[in-house]
Amino acid sequence: MLHDDTTAAIRAWIDRRTGELPAGFGRDVRAWLVVLLDGDARTRPRSHATVHFHFGGVRPFIECWAATRGHLREITSSDVDTALEPLRGHQRYNAITALRSLFRFARRRGLTFADPTAHLRGGRGAGRTVLPMTAEQIRAVQQAAATPAQRLAIALAAVHAARPGPSANSPWRTSTCPAGASASPATGSPSASSPATPCWPGSDTGAPPGRTPPTGTS
Repeated sequence: MLHDDTTAAIRAWIDRRTGELPAGFGRDVRAWLVVLLDGDARTRPRSHATVHFHFGGVRPFIECWAATRGHLREITSSDVDTALEPLRGHQRYNAITALRSLFRFARRRGLTFADPTAHLRGGRGAGRTVLPMTAEQIRAVQQAAATPAQRLAIALAAVHAARPGPSANSPWRTSTCPAGASASPATGSPSASSPATPCWPGSDTGAPPGRTPPTGTS
């Protein structure tokens, strides 16, 4: 019979990695990871990947703080802000997520007097900027395409790459005009400082048939 020892393996990993942390931090971090793994009355069990991810997010900060601090309760909001200051985008968001989880656990268990991450607002992860492929990139992918679906994706990417991008001074990213309608002859899209050019056929207001045109913009 197959014996599933994945739980024992993750616990051994937790014991080993938290044992490598500076004295004064390892025990509390271990207790946090165990609760993440098993859950409790206020926390649902998390996956092994989440346990690995959260530990990787807090370990560099703990190793840095250990040079001048001896326990989680000694970490201040200023310490947290200083540690996060160099981070941007997804790195900052992921670090905030892990730190908030750790210090919320520590505050609930009475391991710290206050939560130094209470002022942080993680929000959503930073968005990714999608850029069109260059002609060289398209040719390289064409050589690797083997299926009709892959060739179709390459063709669509080529069309997008050939399409002129939006003006740097215009907040409009794409034209809202339907097929067969015309946009502004100067820019191809409405201007930020002038009313939008009507683009619905047969309409003097720019609104689609059967709809009331908006009274303002936001």
